[in-house]
Amino acid sequence: MDGGAPAFIMGHQSAAHGYSEVGAAPMNETILLKPASPAPAVGVSPKSERLSTECLEQAGRRLRLFSAIVAGIVFFVLLQDHVLVYVVGWGAPHEFERLRLIQAGLVLLSLGVWVLGRSGWLRPRSLLYVGLVYEVVGAFLVALQSWVNGTLVQDQLLVISWLCVWIVMFPLIVPMTPGKNIVASFASATTAPLLLLCCLAMGHPAPPAQKLVASFLPNYMSAAMAIVPAYLIYKLNTSVSAGEKKIREMGSYQLVKLLGKGGMGEVWQAEHRMIARPAAIKIVHPNALEEGTPEDRASLLRRFEQEARATAALHSPHTVSLYDFGTTEDGTFYYAMELLVGLDLDSLVARFGPVPPARAAFILRQICDSLAEAHHSGMIHRDIKPANIYLCRLGLEHDFVKVLDFGLVAKAKGCQREKAAQITAANSIVGTPHYMSPEMAEGNMEIDGRADIYAVGCVGYWLLTGALVFDEDTPMKILLSHIRKPPMRPSERLGREIPRQLEDLVLQCLEKDPRNRPLNALGLSRSLHACPLPDRWTEYDAREWWKQNLSDMAAKNVETASVPTTVLKAHA
Repeated sequence: MDGGAPAFIMGHQSAAHGYSEVGAAPMNETILLKPASPAPAVGVSPKSERLSTECLEQAGRRLRLFSAIVAGIVFFVLLQDHVLVYVVGWGAPHEFERLRLIQAGLVLLSLGVWVLGRSGWLRPRSLLYVGLVYEVVGAFLVALQSWVNGTLVQDQLLVISWLCVWIVMFPLIVPMTPGKNIVASFASATTAPLLLLCCLAMGHPAPPAQKLVASFLPNYMSAAMAIVPAYLIYKLNTSVSAGEKKIREMGSYQLVKLLGKGGMGEVWQAEHRMIARPAAIKIVHPNALEEGTPEDRASLLRRFEQEARATAALHSPHTVSLYDFGTTEDGTFYYAMELLVGLDLDSLVARFGPVPPARAAFILRQICDSLAEAHHSGMIHRDIKPANIYLCRLGLEHDFVKVLDFGLVAKAKGCQREKAAQITAANSIVGTPHYMSPEMAEGNMEIDGRADIYAVGCVGYWLLTGALVFDEDTPMKILLSHIRKPPMRPSERLGREIPRQLEDLVLQCLEKDPRNRPLNALGLSRSLHACPLPDRWTEYDAREWWKQNLSDMAAKNVETASVPTTVLKAHA
């Protein structure tokens, strides 16, 4: 999928802790996810009259937009009146100051709703409840302004006030159940007579009864008319939600949230319909395979299936786990994979800078453990890069590495010659230029695991220095540098000393000739372990780092002394 980093992960965004609301996040963006909700129990049908998460989020965006527009318009009117009165010198209208206070209150109320919507503090459904409260309180402020400027009580029937407009608008914005919308609409209509009762209690004269009918009947008529759009819009949204749910069924999994898009398809957060296990679904749409003959498309799908089987056969704990794969009725191919907690190495260095040498060696050894098994099985990853290496919290362990995205995996030594094995477009180079070995940059079809070892060297360089080995302005210049140009020593690039043997080992991985690199991933892992470093990176160091920098994702402290011990006795 474009060789980009799969977004089937839980992690931090670089800017904020909130969810990315964009429906199509970049594939190399790290996205923070909430745990998927448990699947319904067997034999219990979920409620059909329920809005989907996407519908709720769209309604939340409409509410934010509406509140921002209201705040902007009222603020502009407020500012204009102040300029005309205090700058131009026009005479202030009746009750000028009181009207300005009410308008300022409406601006603050609207801004408060907008801030709540933007902050992500509330779930989408809770935000819509805030919208209903906003409707009633805003209606009271609108009615209060009408009372102050003398337009609350009307002489003519069927005069459409701003309160009527306010009442009719909200069912279009907040698609709650018809009952809740009706209650909010009639509560908004009731703010006007309640305000009048308060004024009468304060000693204001009572208007004639016919004026009360002319003043308040349109408000209740608007509330009654709001029943129709409230019902229709809610039914439409629930129908769409039910249709989307049916469409989003992938085998035993239900798609929950779109995480990212790439050239070959999409990645979704998903949940198993029978067991409460979150997962990530990587899907390949049929329209992504339109180029080529039907035989080519069939061969490519067979290749995906072979790769899925091969990846599922890898058992290293440092390789992302594949749960399931299959094809839907419309020809959509999908993988189901594990969902992880943490962030990729690209985001790690971009946010926190280069890592200590001991931590870099600790991470690189785990990458090698994953690659060692893959290479032993005859598979070459071909797209090792920081965005495809995930640093996660797994159980009570921290800095646990998972190697992701075996989508470009290939068999070693010549298997790439077959046209059916080409997963990218014809006449293209497979991989990511910044992390591509010289032999791959030259288009050499016969590669082995040492191509991945070169990429591991590039990753190590990135971890130690926070810089790319070669950072030219075009992909072609980058590839030529990998082929011809010797890399700068990491210590020179960083501007401070790096343990000599670790630096030499990284540079050995970056040798142009594969024969001069470490022979295999297992040997590289052993060499990394043997490097004499001034200190070692331990689980304690990792846990403390996560507690300080990623506290919301760090494992909670377990006080073993307070945990009761359960003794199980075996009976004959």
